[in-house]
Amino acid sequence: LPMNIFLGNPNLKKSEQHNWYANYRLRNDSIDQTIRLSLDASMIHNAQTRGYTYDMTTGVRTYRPENISGGNWNVSLGINWTRALDSLKYWHIDNDLSLRYTKSTGLVLTTGSTNSELSRVGTFLVNYEPGIRFQKKNLTLTVRGDLSYRHIHRNITYGEQPTDIWDMYYGLNGNYKLPWNFTIETDLLMHSRRGYTDAEMNDNRLYWDASLTKSIHQGQWVIKLRGYDLLGQVSNLRYNICAQGGTETWTNTMRRYALLTVAYRFSQKPKKEKD
Repeated sequence: LPMNIFLGNPNLKKSEQHNWYANYRLRNDSIDQTIRLSLDASMIHNAQTRGYTYDMTTGVRTYRPENISGGNWNVSLGINWTRALDSLKYWHIDNDLSLRYTKSTGLVLTTGSTNSELSRVGTFLVNYEPGIRFQKKNLTLTVRGDLSYRHIHRNITYGEQPTDIWDMYYGLNGNYKLPWNFTIETDLLMHSRRGYTDAEMNDNRLYWDASLTKSIHQGQWVIKLRGYDLLGQVSNLRYNICAQGGTETWTNTMRRYALLTVAYRFSQKPKKEKD
């Protein structure tokens, strides 16, 4: 007796996705200021998902694709403001704020149930990215951060799943152009996570990457050596929260390593057409 049975659905309808987007930009050149506003939304009609039933006597699961008419949509608002802080325009400030609400509806089978039920998950996300940049001649320094707060509401709770999640990082990026067309760049960032149900995920890690780049023949050839995670802080596990609010993990992630790349750029003018 097969333990998993997969059925078709002759009444399955085609999914439709609708997207809307609007933006507004205001520019003031005298103070090097730019303000951007954006609004976007999307909706999926007749989203396709896999429903299934469970026979508690035999242990057989029967799967069948189903349509969900509504309950899968999102809307987001973005605000970006950047401007120079001094008359010489060496210093710039940048602020990026986004608000997003996502509604996800799917089918889940809870403990003790024999038929899958509608799982409705609403996720409210706030993300704020501030930054201050100094640029003069060959030197560029940037102090930046990223703070994200996520609140997840479920109509069905199964297992241990996070509700309020904080992800943040802050640090420094530096770029300096050396003689003989060399460029050195480095990133030093502190990553912090809070609110996950797995204690291993609620940690602080300091990441340091650096690169050395050589440009040849006015950028026709570019040779770059970059070292990742010089302090050995990258975890072997990666985490993500899916649309249904569940924790997903990946293993065997590449950790500390160096990468050498060689790039060649060429261009060719189009041939002149004969009269």
